[in-house]
Amino acid sequence: MMYTITLLVLITSTFSYEIISTTGQIKFDANFDNQAELILNSTGLGIGVTPSTNLHVNGNAIVSDQLFVGGSSGVSNLNMNGTIGYGFETVSANATLSSNSIVLVDSSSDNITLYLPLAANVIGRKYTIKKMSTLNELYVIRTSDDLIDLGDRVEFLPNSMGLLSVMSTSDNQWTVLSDSSVDILWTPAQLDTSLWLDASDTSTILAGISDNVYQWSDKSGNDRHVTQGTILDQPVTDSVEINGLNAIDFDGSNSEMNIPPLSLTDGTCMIYVFEPDSDTIYSVVGGSVGTVNGHFDRFSDGKTYYEYFRSARPATTVGLQSTGVQMLAYNADPASAYNIRFSGNATFAGGSFTATSDYATNLDLLGRAKNAGTLLNGKIAEVIVVNSFLSDEDIQRIEGYLAHKWGLEGDLAAEHPYKSVAP
Repeated sequence: MMYTITLLVLITSTFSYEIISTTGQIKFDANFDNQAELILNSTGLGIGVTPSTNLHVNGNAIVSDQLFVGGSSGVSNLNMNGTIGYGFETVSANATLSSNSIVLVDSSSDNITLYLPLAANVIGRKYTIKKMSTLNELYVIRTSDDLIDLGDRVEFLPNSMGLLSVMSTSDNQWTVLSDSSVDILWTPAQLDTSLWLDASDTSTILAGISDNVYQWSDKSGNDRHVTQGTILDQPVTDSVEINGLNAIDFDGSNSEMNIPPLSLTDGTCMIYVFEPDSDTIYSVVGGSVGTVNGHFDRFSDGKTYYEYFRSARPATTVGLQSTGVQMLAYNADPASAYNIRFSGNATFAGGSFTATSDYATNLDLLGRAKNAGTLLNGKIAEVIVVNSFLSDEDIQRIEGYLAHKWGLEGDLAAEHPYKSVAP
């Protein structure tokens, strides 16, 4: 019996297919729910979103090996060739930190408190916090039972700026990666000074070939530069020091300098550091007046201070020494009251006066008053004048600044806030 076997041979060929879009984009609906999980168009590839760039991912992405940005070489998981841009936020009020890793804190108006989120919710998150102002305080505080290292907060105090970097490393732990608080020493530049002369800043002193000073430049920004055009009347620089810093030396017979007239009708605070070489009658500053002698101050016998500015020449024993570095502050309101402080102590706590044209209202001389016989034989280190009545807090800041700079901190009272440390 014969059988016939028919073999059906199927021969297949390789075909090429093109996927052509008639709408300008190709959508892939993997879940068959009429919602495209992947979209390819002329802009790029979008995963979970219509792309707005070459690759646009809305959601999480995992790179199991290496990612290259800006190049094609590198040995790390993330290889960056070029610059990196970060998002940041600036805060000027209390806030709880959220999605911005870099936080710039403006504390110029008030104390600021920043609260970290719960560490357990953001493990691995890092915050970099920068205090941008020396004013007021910044507190970075934990939430709930979290710890910041072993504490509950990090503080940045007034007169400091700094950078804090923290990262959540476990369920209730924020770890400080770096804390670079920087103390910024207070200076009179933080006040609205009307005149500021600083002999230690030799860049402000213009002198001739014999070190005779013809200009002592004003650091207040008001360009009230103190000058003397007559060589014989010029004081000398680079010949004397106070606490290792340059001072201006007045000879007691000719030396004086002229200040562009400075009206002080809105009140006055004047603080200066000087060193007399004798206890003869002298003045450090002088001013324009009506019928009175024209001092802003007058010293005699190494002890007594006469104030000629807005009062009827009271004699105040302030404890001045015949020689030695000394600091005196005079503070008056525009109309009726004043006080005197010597070496940071309220020597003459308060007085009253009647403001009339008889008393000096314009500062215009340094090293002498208007009348004869009041030339200073000694050194002037620094003069600070503010055209307003200052608070005790501001005066104490100036005193602390001057005392620690010129070696007078030992003269400050034990209760002075800047006895041990400069502001």
